[in-house]
Amino acid sequence: MKEQPTSSPGARRFGAKAFFGLILILLMISLAVAACDSSEETDKSNDVHLPDNSSDVHLPPGGDEHADQEPDADEEPDADDHHDSGEDSISEWEQWQEQARMLDVSEKIGQMVMVGIEGKKYNEQARTLIEQHRIGGIITFGRNVSDAAQTLQLLHDLKEANARSNPFPLLLGIDEEGGSVTRMPPELIKAPAARAVGQKGDAKLAHELGHITALTLRQFGWNINFAPVLDVDSNPQNPVIGERSYGDHADTVIEIGTSVMKGLKTGGVIPVVKHFPGHGDTYVDSHLELPVISHGQERLEQVELLPFTKAIQEGADAVMVGHLLVPALDENEPATFSPTIIQGLLREQLEFDGVVITDDLTMGAVTHHYSVGEAAVKAVLAGADIVMIAHHFEQQTEAIRALKAAVERGDITEERLNESVARILRLKHQYGLTDELAVSEAQAVVENVNERMKDWYDRFE
Repeated sequence: MKEQPTSSPGARRFGAKAFFGLILILLMISLAVAACDSSEETDKSNDVHLPDNSSDVHLPPGGDEHADQEPDADEEPDADDHHDSGEDSISEWEQWQEQARMLDVSEKIGQMVMVGIEGKKYNEQARTLIEQHRIGGIITFGRNVSDAAQTLQLLHDLKEANARSNPFPLLLGIDEEGGSVTRMPPELIKAPAARAVGQKGDAKLAHELGHITALTLRQFGWNINFAPVLDVDSNPQNPVIGERSYGDHADTVIEIGTSVMKGLKTGGVIPVVKHFPGHGDTYVDSHLELPVISHGQERLEQVELLPFTKAIQEGADAVMVGHLLVPALDENEPATFSPTIIQGLLREQLEFDGVVITDDLTMGAVTHHYSVGEAAVKAVLAGADIVMIAHHFEQQTEAIRALKAAVERGDITEERLNESVARILRLKHQYGLTDELAVSEAQAVVENVNERMKDWYDRFE
């Protein structure tokens, strides 16, 4: 029998080394793959990365879509859409809080500030507020509007600037109440005053008006309306409310005011009900000085508070707090600066979980007693989510500096900021806000809006 060849000792050692080397390589590859899988799972479980600076912002789930078309007149919006309860909503809220925690302090404070701007064009001050201070919202006034084409261009420029600088879309606001309080271009047919709508007493027409108003605002680029006014005009000598109220009885204000609110919602614009806890029975204009509401608790619950209570039950997403001293609720602090009113009454008793916005902090009711910086800090400490500084660039930057200093001192905690920022980001997502630019021609927008309003007036009159 022929003898088989045998390997040399050196060859055997080389083969063993090669074998174990191959095993070691395979083991290392296996460990590397496992580590990648683990890393991917970790990233997924902590998916709170900020999106890039584009209008396509990826935020936690939970918002509803608002259709452009007018809803069936008999269809009531689901008031629970934005206020689901249970384990899912708790988990969702935690996601929003985590999203807020990912921002730095400057970005958080920016989201909590809404400002007015000067002039009819995008300018250096607007650029500073958007790019440097990362403000979360801008409100426009008559001083910013000359005609439809100019207004479209201004809102276009603001959105474009924000899309370049910030991961979250701007709130673009307006006081569009109808009647004497309108800030839209002069070519448009104006809506009637709230008082006229209340006197008509037709909730269906009121709902349609809110919806048409929302579609109009969206065509220009606005996405939040500081309306409807839910103040009961029970004092004929009130110097500031008057025709802005739907009536002098709470029932009328509730029926018509909440119908307008729902119409704005179905049209895709955020309604802000105002002026909590009720500005109807005052003798003083809060633009000039601090009004006092002297009624007792029982009367307040039956009249002033009732429309807000009902609006919250019907799904209000944002409430503006007025500069009002109400001794029966808080003897020392106006509502804007009162934890008792914002946290105790609005949040806990009335169970409002939406965004709380202050009235303009440059109004006389505030500036005759506090600096704007002090006022901004007091409002946030009381529970406001957004502070509005509608005038004066210097006072706007003062408020931002004061808020940053309050955080640095520890007077305002980052957790307090996170609560408000989470609510703001959730609201922006719920309404599908983006910095997408309007593409319509001004004349086409005007014709479209006026056609809708003519049709509505035919049924209203």
